[in-house]
Amino acid sequence: MAIATPVQLGSASAAAGSATLVLTTTADSPAGAAIVVFAADSGAVLVNTVTDSAGNAYAAGVQLAVTGAKGRPFSAVNALHLPAGGAITVTFNSAATNKLAGAVSVGAIAGPDVEGAGATGSSTSPSLATGALGRPSEIVFGLLLVAAGAGDGFTESAGFTSNTAALNGAALRWAWRIVSTGASVTYAPALSVSRAWAVNVKSFVAVADAAFSRAGQFTYLEF
Repeated sequence: MAIATPVQLGSASAAAGSATLVLTTTADSPAGAAIVVFAADSGAVLVNTVTDSAGNAYAAGVQLAVTGAKGRPFSAVNALHLPAGGAITVTFNSAATNKLAGAVSVGAIAGPDVEGAGATGSSTSPSLATGALGRPSEIVFGLLLVAAGAGDGFTESAGFTSNTAALNGAALRWAWRIVSTGASVTYAPALSVSRAWAVNVKSFVAVADAAFSRAGQFTYLEF
């Protein structure tokens, strides 16, 4: 079964004063789809957990850290139905400064395959490669966290489709690419102004490959 085109569930941001951020979904995520959430804050607070109003359990991905911001992805595979107007709640380990989150729903994907260790740098050209993928049919997500410059110009990485960014002091951007070979995929967007950034990649296999699993393998480029 081919991986379905991701459906954006929305984005949210809020200023200081709370240890939670609630994203109200703007589209339906049907039963059996996966929900992938990206969350961050523009301070030094850790992103702890994600829950939703449907009762899904979310697995945390690698936490990224750059001076002035922290963030990480979360995913619920084979999730319960989360209708439009549902709530996705991100919890931080203490009251965060500017909080950011976004989510997508993807049909016909199973467990994760590759997740990078992340890379950080200060430039206009963040970049990270997945290394060889475990299966030819996968979806690769790129995640970019920029500590400042939410209003800066931005060019998405070639071959990737942008989701709606969360911008509030820091900039949380994410994109996806469905691939049909096991070749390494590089996520390399461009910033109009040199900024401190953190970048990561995470892939999921199609449901046809659900029996396949392996320990995370990664390759990264640091600038």
